[in-house]
Amino acid sequence: MRTEGSTVVVSNSIPLTVETENAIPACLRPGSGGLERTLHAIMRNSGGTWVGCSPAKDIRVLAEAEKTWRDNHGYSIAAVSLGAQEKANYDGLSRDTIWPLFHSLKSQCRLDPDYWSGYCRVNGRIAEAVRNVAREEDFIWVQDYQLMMVASLLRANGLRYRIGYSQHVPFPHPSILKALPWRVELLHALLQFDRIGFQTDDDRGNFLASLMAFLPFIHPMEVDGKTVVRVLDHEVSVGTYPAGIDFDGFSAEASNPNILAASKAIQEYVCGAPIVLAVDRLDSGSGIYERFRAFQRLLDLYPDMKGRVTLTQIVIPVNEAASENGKIDSQIESAVGQINRRFGSHDWTPIHYYSRRLTHAQLIAFYRAADVALLTPLKGGMNLVPREFCACRNDERGVLLLSESSGAAEDLKLGALLVDPYNVDDVASVLHDALHMSESERQSRMAALRNHIRANDIFKWSHSFHAGIVPLNPTCSAS
Repeated sequence: MRTEGSTVVVSNSIPLTVETENAIPACLRPGSGGLERTLHAIMRNSGGTWVGCSPAKDIRVLAEAEKTWRDNHGYSIAAVSLGAQEKANYDGLSRDTIWPLFHSLKSQCRLDPDYWSGYCRVNGRIAEAVRNVAREEDFIWVQDYQLMMVASLLRANGLRYRIGYSQHVPFPHPSILKALPWRVELLHALLQFDRIGFQTDDDRGNFLASLMAFLPFIHPMEVDGKTVVRVLDHEVSVGTYPAGIDFDGFSAEASNPNILAASKAIQEYVCGAPIVLAVDRLDSGSGIYERFRAFQRLLDLYPDMKGRVTLTQIVIPVNEAASENGKIDSQIESAVGQINRRFGSHDWTPIHYYSRRLTHAQLIAFYRAADVALLTPLKGGMNLVPREFCACRNDERGVLLLSESSGAAEDLKLGALLVDPYNVDDVASVLHDALHMSESERQSRMAALRNHIRANDIFKWSHSFHAGIVPLNPTCSAS
């Protein structure tokens, strides 16, 4: 009889980051990204193993971290170390091919056969690591576009355990996906999962449309209100599962006296001016330039705003494509400089720009200090920042202004102000309204958002995704 089992999370990397700034030799510290925080909370609660690529080149440092991780965090990590060329090709397909294409940035998409072979090779190495740690009763939960081949490679080796896949970036329309030479192989591979989850109904619809466009023998069906795809003796359920966060954890930390003191210090630093907060990863789809143009239009259209509002832009650097990211960072700094020179004065700086990784506590302090969260990606999948911002606002005073193209918009439209990120005049106008919103409307909107996010937290997300999945054939599981 099968027991409940644990979770084997499989992601692009284990939840560790190489710390080099103040550590000689380099050491490892827990990662601080939104997905890492979310999955860490799940794993800490359920136990199991987290499988992913190693961030460290020093095997001894990694071995020491693996040894102590379970004692400190309640679950194990299993890291796969990649060679330089192996990693370059795998990252190349993930970062330079799939990511831009799935974000509808075809002009930035690079097609290289070596990338594809490297991607498949690393997916195979990850699958091998999963086989080494997974038990029949476990649930294998694969995360995102870097690992779309994992289930097919596990099935090819006879493993018939429960395997799910969550896509956190958008899924493109068939008219865009057709630019990918390996689209059929990827679609076939995805159909080896038992459950596939997307962030929005649009992404789910694009995936199903792509199946019908490129795999004509596949016909999705509605069974008991759920979308099901049958491939021979295998049934795949396809659904929309917006990611949740550890709401109670964020809300409790936001009341910490040290956090509140740091929040007050941030507000004092800008002399009490209302703070418009933006938090983004450093990439071309973040909408930072359009946001700056919208803020500039706010100052042009509403002269009363000059000297009375500050945009705080936080950009979280990413490890990949350091040269390209450096170019984007320089362009952002140039745009900030132009706006600050045009509008600023000796006692007021319109835009404060921070390009660095923040600690968890620092990020929460900024959430608490802000009057408006201006989160306007040009196109997005999973974005946990809107949920984190609302969870931290137990004072119910912040306003969430969100791109209608964000993956969170569909789920949070009940209390957020939605805008077209390309329409800078509209963003400026709605931002002006947000800054002048009455206290009662702020509280009403934020209360609705917090109630929804609390009811659909990280544990609800995990449970709903896991529920009802059974092995392909429990009596034929691989040994």
